[in-house]
Amino acid sequence: MKGCFEKATGRPLEWQSNARAGTLIDNAIVNGFAAEDVSEEDISFAEWQIRRTTWEADNLPVEETFHWLAATSEEQLEEVRRRLNIPD
Repeated sequence: MKGCFEKATGRPLEWQSNARAGTLIDNAIVNGFAAEDVSEEDISFAEWQIRRTTWEADNLPVEETFHWLAATSEEQLEEVRRRLNIPD
């Protein structure tokens, strides 16, 4: 699986489970980003969700973050809590 992130902010832009190398960079360019401003990384889906949740918690209104979290499994939420040092 690959994830694409904005370098300056860490903002998650896209993920794909079977993407070829460079595909997500190409997609970011089509959507107005410069190639040097994004990174494409091999990541697990759990890592994608953690990074996305962390970014959203820091940058989006609370209502939007909770809406996305409602669709997340308890195991994934536990991993987010662990990484962010949030008590149960």
